[in-house]
Amino acid sequence: MSQLPNRVRIESSHLVISSNQEVEITRKFIDQIIPSALVRSNSLSIDNPEFSGTLGKRWWKLTQNFDKKISIIWWRIIRDCYNEVRRFAHKLFILNDLFSVFDEFSVLFREPELVQLCLFFEFISDPDHTTDEETQIYQLNAQTFQKFAQQAGISEQKKNIAIGWLSRKGEINNNDMQLYIDIVNSVFAKDQFEYLQFLENIRLENHHFNEIEFYQKRSEVLKLILKKEIFGHKDFQKKFEEKAKINLSTELDRVNEYLKIQTSKQLSSKI
Repeated sequence: MSQLPNRVRIESSHLVISSNQEVEITRKFIDQIIPSALVRSNSLSIDNPEFSGTLGKRWWKLTQNFDKKISIIWWRIIRDCYNEVRRFAHKLFILNDLFSVFDEFSVLFREPELVQLCLFFEFISDPDHTTDEETQIYQLNAQTFQKFAQQAGISEQKKNIAIGWLSRKGEINNNDMQLYIDIVNSVFAKDQFEYLQFLENIRLENHHFNEIEFYQKRSEVLKLILKKEIFGHKDFQKKFEEKAKINLSTELDRVNEYLKIQTSKQLSSKI
């Protein structure tokens, strides 16, 4: 089986649906969170119990050389975004899944700290994505990271690299970018029960689409993904490719069966 061209693989790293309205809502949400976090940061400290979880500890370790107030402010922003009430699949627990994969393959990365910072921002903008509008979502992720990077004093070179990863406009053959996308795509290789639960939560996040519209789009994107190999690096292919293909092909079969039934019902109603 041939490998999916890097650009296509990168642009197809999400299977969720969105709308321009959802993008604008998220943009306003983030703009509101930043000043709110600034006010509340005066009452926060690194010793606060709410920062003692696995993700909190990882964030503090990554940002220990930054201004502590900036670290606290942006941890609050990250928490608020991922805990937003419209989210079901892309909550904080998805970051735990991504970091678990990162930890297993961390030796492969040239910029491991930067990769981890980017992962915190991978789904920060909105839980909804689409093949038509996902570029806007990626760009919004990158813009949010840019605000953080400017406040944290991250070097221009590293900031630009990270923005390239998050926006999916970075160097296609960059080693870390390919690995970064492989980490994000690892969500497709969940255990069967966890993947089914993940799909249910994705549907809840996309409640603004009717059933037929939602599953028609899912079918199109699933077919595109399944044409080629999902993972770019051989180590990721060895561990995740088969399971991801099973999950995605099983989902496609169910989606197509649902669409077939609905089409039959529509035809019958016209007779």
